[in-house]
Amino acid sequence: MTVHFEHLTNLSLLRNNLYHISFELGKYRPSFARIAKESYLTLVRAMVEALKGSTNIAITGRPKSSKREAYYKIGNQPHYKIEKESVPGCKRAWRYSEPVTCPEIEIENEKIDFDSYYKTDNFLIGFYDLLAMIQTDCFMLRYVHSKKVEVSNDEMVYLEKSHENLRNEYEHFIPKSYSIDKYGLMIISKLCLEIVEKLLYTSGNVYELPRGIKTHLYKAIKKLVKLKAEYEKKYIKKL
Repeated sequence: MTVHFEHLTNLSLLRNNLYHISFELGKYRPSFARIAKESYLTLVRAMVEALKGSTNIAITGRPKSSKREAYYKIGNQPHYKIEKESVPGCKRAWRYSEPVTCPEIEIENEKIDFDSYYKTDNFLIGFYDLLAMIQTDCFMLRYVHSKKVEVSNDEMVYLEKSHENLRNEYEHFIPKSYSIDKYGLMIISKLCLEIVEKLLYTSGNVYELPRGIKTHLYKAIKKLVKLKAEYEKKYIKKL
């Protein structure tokens, strides 16, 4: 018997997520819950792709505690320290603080404090870690033209909802009836895909994207912008 294998990569799975979104958006009555779920998964894969480097070191491991901090140095700049800080309006999502200079003697590793993690290739770090890392020079400035991604406090609140509600509740589905706001799903989906666009095409950390990703990504964003505007015009009263 001949065995045939399907070759899977992070980017091929990302492209598959976008295909599902395009299919759903093309329906007469699309499921915005499915669109938001696939958009969330697309964002996770894009964050992984922008952060993974050549060896996946930055994105694997299990934190030993809730404490997060990193020490790093870029070029001829001073040594910096960043640490976990809360985000207004968020219960669980967080970001790294603004970098502060620190004495060189404090540096345990020039790029990342790996000792704060149980390092193993078997575990991908969590969503909130990835989200915090894409907003820092420490983890994103891999090349001279690399850029970090800016995410506002309000956007962090929506991304927390996407993780806590879409991923943790709807993905791990308990059989019962659910109701979820379509407009909120549109906002979450659009936000996720706009950050994906920045990670894949603006950050400067991702190369050799498979065919089809750009077309489906921009079509999905354009369609969501149109649907959101139509919904606002029809249902949301202007104050």
